[in-house]
Amino acid sequence: MPTIPIIEKCAGINNIIDVKRPTLSGAEHLYVAEAVNVDVDDSGGISVRCGRDSISSTDSHSLFRDGGDCLVVQNRTSDSVIYKLQADFTLTGVRSGLTKGNRVSFCQVGEKTYYSNNVQNGVITAGVSTAWPDK
Repeated sequence: MPTIPIIEKCAGINNIIDVKRPTLSGAEHLYVAEAVNVDVDDSGGISVRCGRDSISSTDSHSLFRDGGDCLVVQNRTSDSVIYKLQADFTLTGVRSGLTKGNRVSFCQVGEKTYYSNNVQNGVITAGVSTAWPDK
């Protein structure tokens, strides 16, 4: 298991100077490679960044919302499904049969949300998925 250094104060986050280069002042820099989920305040104090809580143990990805419906993709045993995430955190199925594991890209255009995972695509209007128009 790697050793995790305990640093109480630093001269700032350094994403420019080479890690191997010694510092000139007495304070050490915190290198980006070492700074995982931390905040540095104006006095050089380091604190753990506020974290996130898991709201689901499902294999979910590609969360999207841009003024319209909130959509999320979940992997199932043999495929992936696009769900509409309701305000009460319940899910309503929109499209199933997508290639499992492929990330989905979304684009909101007016009332329509276009999506593609490089294999399948479609457009969602009012929570219903249909094929992309030919023209």
